[in-house]
Amino acid sequence: KYYGVGIVISEATRACLPADAGFVCRKLDVVQVKGKTEPVAVYELLGRESGPDDPIDPISPGRLAQARKYEEALEAFHAANFSACVGLAEAALTQRPDDLAAEKLRDRAQAHLVSARLAFCTCRRNEQQATA
Repeated sequence: KYYGVGIVISEATRACLPADAGFVCRKLDVVQVKGKTEPVAVYELLGRESGPDDPIDPISPGRLAQARKYEEALEAFHAANFSACVGLAEAALTQRPDDLAAEKLRDRAQAHLVSARLAFCTCRRNEQQATA
């Protein structure tokens, strides 16, 4: 519910998907699961790449590109490159405005930027008071 997606699976479940079945996933986040010591990657199961005889509608190239843009934003977030994350998440939202996961990721990155600015200003003010 938090990410606004249909099917969320863990890294362990993703690893069990048959490689030749053509399942397409988007990494949503890395979360701390209650009772576990290590964080767990969670994915959205987007669907399948399908062949000419497959009755399932394939993932569109645009949807796949948007999912990869989101993953780039997530990588930037986990690398603490919050400015890049905001820009990439905005690009993902331009491609798919109803993507709640991209919206939440952008908002989290913006919150980190604001927090960093406040910390910088507070530190700067303390330095100035100390030298006055």
